[in-house]
Amino acid sequence: MPDKAKPAFRFWSFFFSLKGRVSRVPIWAFVLPVKAVLQLASFALLFYEHEVRRSFLRTAPSSGSAPAIFNHYQDLRIVGLVFGLIAWLMFWPIFALLFKRLHDAGWLGLFALPVPLSFVYIIAMAIFRILHHNTMPDPNLALYTSWILGAIKVYGWTLAIILAVLPGMHGTNRFGPAPGQPPATAEDVF
Repeated sequence: MPDKAKPAFRFWSFFFSLKGRVSRVPIWAFVLPVKAVLQLASFALLFYEHEVRRSFLRTAPSSGSAPAIFNHYQDLRIVGLVFGLIAWLMFWPIFALLFKRLHDAGWLGLFALPVPLSFVYIIAMAIFRILHHNTMPDPNLALYTSWILGAIKVYGWTLAIILAVLPGMHGTNRFGPAPGQPPATAEDVF
């Protein structure tokens, strides 16, 4: 009795489609490492920005070194823009894999919906800072939104870790065949 052929890997449908199911492997191999790198990079950017501000407050009033600090801010804006573009490019693949992993567990993919909100917030704040020349918004607004962003990030990390550990449903469920099984119809592929 010949074995059923394993379905071919399709890059675009794997990373960009919301249909179907994925196993735990993509969460361990892609989602968690990418989220960790993005998180560490955002911490590094925040630390660098904090140091530039501290340096400016220490030296600017007495030495007039505003041009040197301005150059650091320009560097920070360029690095922040590159980081923002990379985060934006990773946004949909992470969301799609979490969405399909929820399908594999038998849950609705809508539980992954809060995860993109952190990306939307990051992009909105970057646009605000570019348009308003690095001025900070109202401190109370910044505090509240940072708490909301923190809660969304904790939710996203918790969801990713749970989905990395939780086994999927065996066999076919309402979202399609189990990962590694050949698709039953052409609709399961797309």
